[in-house]
Amino acid sequence: VDFDEAIHKNSKRAQFYYWRGRSKKGLKQYTTAIADFDRAIRLEPTFVYSYYSRGDAKFELKRFAEAERDLQKALSLAKQSDDDVMISLILDLRKKITEGSEFDILF
Repeated sequence: VDFDEAIHKNSKRAQFYYWRGRSKKGLKQYTTAIADFDRAIRLEPTFVYSYYSRGDAKFELKRFAEAERDLQKALSLAKQSDDDVMISLILDLRKKITEGSEFDILF
């Protein structure tokens, strides 16, 4: 799927930005992925997957406090929708953030 073309045709669809962001994150283009997740969140502020993915990208950039804020929002949204799979993913990543930030302090 060409997400750039899809966005060009319909720039109001949060899912297009989300999926392009996921694609960029997979290519380790974390900064541009975050920009796409930001746009997806502006368009659809209750889309839990955008917060989770943005938090994951920030984690990869070692922006732990920012990642934690995104995951806190994602967790709140996931609990509202009883999304147990997403809740589990969020809690796993939050654990990695805690471990990563503690490791970062040591070195």
